[in-house]
Amino acid sequence: MAPTRSDVEAGDPPVYDPACDAPVTIEIPERAVPTDSREPDHAPSFKAEWRESYGQYWWMDLALFGLIVFLLGAMQPLRDADLPMHLATGEWIVRHRAVPFIEPFAWTRAGAQYYAYSWALELAYYLVMRWGGPAALHLLQGALLLSVAGAMLVLARAARWKPWVALCMAAANVAAAMLVVPALRPQLVLFALIPLAWAWAYLILESARIRWAVIALLLTSSAAANSHLFFVLTAAPIALLASYRGGERRRVVAVCAAILGGWLLSPYALAWPEVFRLNFGYNALLVKPSPILEFRPGFRASTGLLLAIPLALLPWAIPRSRFERRELNVHGALWVIGLVAFAYAGRLLLCWWLITLPLSAAVLGAIDQGSRHSVPRRSVRIATYSIAALLIATLAGTMPSQWHDEEDSFSRRLPVDASISIEPLLNWLECHVRPGAGGRIYTWFNYGSYLAWRLPGYSASIDGRTIFPDSVAASDMLASGLLPRRPYHVWSSADLAIIPRYFGVAAALDSAPEWGLAASLHRPAAPADSVALWVKRSWWRKVSNGTLPERGVILTETRDDSAAASCGSATANEQSAP
Repeated sequence: MAPTRSDVEAGDPPVYDPACDAPVTIEIPERAVPTDSREPDHAPSFKAEWRESYGQYWWMDLALFGLIVFLLGAMQPLRDADLPMHLATGEWIVRHRAVPFIEPFAWTRAGAQYYAYSWALELAYYLVMRWGGPAALHLLQGALLLSVAGAMLVLARAARWKPWVALCMAAANVAAAMLVVPALRPQLVLFALIPLAWAWAYLILESARIRWAVIALLLTSSAAANSHLFFVLTAAPIALLASYRGGERRRVVAVCAAILGGWLLSPYALAWPEVFRLNFGYNALLVKPSPILEFRPGFRASTGLLLAIPLALLPWAIPRSRFERRELNVHGALWVIGLVAFAYAGRLLLCWWLITLPLSAAVLGAIDQGSRHSVPRRSVRIATYSIAALLIATLAGTMPSQWHDEEDSFSRRLPVDASISIEPLLNWLECHVRPGAGGRIYTWFNYGSYLAWRLPGYSASIDGRTIFPDSVAASDMLASGLLPRRPYHVWSSADLAIIPRYFGVAAALDSAPEWGLAASLHRPAAPADSVALWVKRSWWRKVSNGTLPERGVILTETRDDSAAASCGSATANEQSAP
């Protein structure tokens, strides 16, 4: 009779059975490792997996992929309309050695609440700009886009995705980032931080040692909380708790505590309710239809549909055998939240994509379930690299004309759309007022951000952040013809005004005896886009170098050459208005 488990203890000598010719050894298995701290001992290593999929030179392919992504980011022009405001806020933080809590720019909101929730990146933008000018900002943008791809590879390793799924998800993350944030904006960093948050949550729930993963999740959540208002997306990995069966409560607590602790590592930690109330409360600029493209319903935006359509089809392609019912319910709820958010505003496409990363990867992983692929041939690599080189060469051929307009931090000029419209007027103004002059500018949404950076001694009525739940935003909407007529007179308290000629308030400024037309910019290619500069006569007498033109001068060029040449005297590009 063979011995049972109770007859033999570990360390006993072999038991001899006369019925057998050889001794029988009974091995007692070691204590099983808890399921919540398992490590896949038999699973291939990261290098082995990639070598098996892409050959011994897999690292070279990965490096070339990273170089292409970096160049795609670095070659994008600095044309984002919000960049001037970010630079101005970063400069304010450096000068005051603190983050703002009270409105520092707009004279119409003196003493009102102001929260620079992207202060960390705004500070970085300004320091990089001051150190290396626009060229350094290009390098920063390239590095950020590279981190977008790298973060997805980190997530792929933590979630044990196949190498080809990892590459597809990294490429999709880069494409989504360039589609949603095609410029140097704080939102870009979310495409790196949210995948990292998913990765650290996976490691906390499945690794034997979790200390460093907890610290990493804490720092990632903190970085998001100091970079953008959508930092709450770092809570999406809590969905993984629905599939956790480990039995150790400390891991669940660690994930939740790290995320919440990171949110509190911010100078605005105690003011988050007010920050959300201010930015998501009533705003005249957000009425439907909003004049701001990214706030319009997502399914009406053609570019966003390139990513939105695949996301909308996810529920019908999910391999349900790989998920338990509770997991499907949780991830399905995240998908519905993303769908509703995108339907409300196109800019929320980034939320839909980032909270459905596990579902997207599961769909990709199920495409070739059970099949094996050979290492890509040399011809495939050559074709891929040729297409990438053609894309880079195309960008290199089209971007220099836009880089030409980029200057350093001392000139404070940026090639944003607002500069094309008003830079000649600003040059004319600087040429005809004394150094150090300042004043209150009445302007509209499209110019406010640029004016905050371009004219630091002046204060604009609206700075472009769309958090004006007051008469300034309403007045702006009225001027644009998107609200019913109401008696707004914000302009009467200003010292000068810079607005398009077609605005209704332009007629009021023309007829007001205390105001005078100083200069106007006529664009021959687009006559309807003419912009004018009005000044209050009493202010002009205090700060000007001469008399105010009787009917204002007309600048006929869109570049600032005519205005710069007009310093001290009229030129061929300046003439009295008829």
